Amino acid sequence: MIPHPYYVVDTSSSIEKKKVYFWIIIVALILSDIIIKPATSFFNKYPYAPQMIEIFSTIAIYQLILILLENYLWKTWVGWLFSINIPNLSGKWEGNVCLRSRNGVKVENNFGTLTISQSWSTLSITFDTNRSRSFSTCAFIGVSDRFYIIEYEYMAEKSHIESEDFQEHHGFAKLEIYAKPTIKPDKIRYYTDNGETGTVTFQ
Repeated sequence: MIPHPYYVVDTSSSIEKKKVYFWIIIVALILSDIIIKPATSFFNKYPYAPQMIEIFSTIAIYQLILILLENYLWKTWVGWLFSINIPNLSGKWEGNVCLRSRNGVKVENNFGTLTISQSWSTLSITFDTNRSRSFSTCAFIGVSDRFYIIEYEYMAEKSHIESEDFQEHHGFAKLEIYAKPTIKPDKIRYYTDNGETGTVTFQ
């Protein structure tokens, strides 16, 4: 599904992003001055050519750094150098859907797979069972000493045509993830607009 932006509640995300963009500009200017500027001397006989080459090269370097940081470098020590302070919660885990009820009536338990895909600025949370697939549409991440808590809205749709009794619906979920010693989900509590509530537990 399409990743969406997310917000980290306990950090100033907007200030962090401004700092990151500022440092990317500084690094791009330094790299352009070291790598590109010496090469522009070959074009001195053409009016404004060295300046134009340097400007467009700096823009290209900026875009390259931004792409690498967005997808890969943000979760490494390089991200720390750029003042990025966001937990990497990506992973895949098997869960047991239990304590289910719909309009007060107990519903049969089920099993599924939780998948979190994350970049520096986007997030995607999916949960697949043998009958349905749910995917997040927006999310907030809270940070504490023991847990990361993701509160998110989601859309659920049937994963197989033969699941005729399944109703597509929207829902709200609260996912608790252990922060230490390793990133690992504890449970999900969810509520849907068709009257179902339940808990997903993980081993």
